[in-house]
Amino acid sequence: VEQRALATAVDELLEEALRDRLPLEAYVPRLLSELCKATASQAALLQSYDENLALRAFGFPDRTPFVDEWRARVALVTDERKAFVAREAEVTIIGEHLDVAGELFGCLALRIPRSLPDNTSDDEVARITALPHVLGHL
Repeated sequence: VEQRALATAVDELLEEALRDRLPLEAYVPRLLSELCKATASQAALLQSYDENLALRAFGFPDRTPFVDEWRARVALVTDERKAFVAREAEVTIIGEHLDVAGELFGCLALRIPRSLPDNTSDDEVARITALPHVLGHL
């Protein structure tokens, strides 16, 4: 799926959420599902502030162990506004910070079912980690 198709799907979901005044838990799982489908990711996590400005963590599928295992590790790096990349035997975890009007507002991470070689260029890592920016306006 192209980045444009993903952006369109995200925009449609966000428009519905705004129109129907849905809380995050009512639509974030659908957003993460779309993102996983578009990127062939096994899992996704989103940490952001809810309507009451409480920091919340969401996962797809559901609240998988991935969320609990990686949330703090990803946030530690992304809170510095740096991309998170962790290579393991069969998977790569990528993460980005979320920004609202220039303010740090959480993070997003994906578990991709393939490992990036250690010699993956910074440009390639940047290309791979650019997709989460589509959700940066949550």
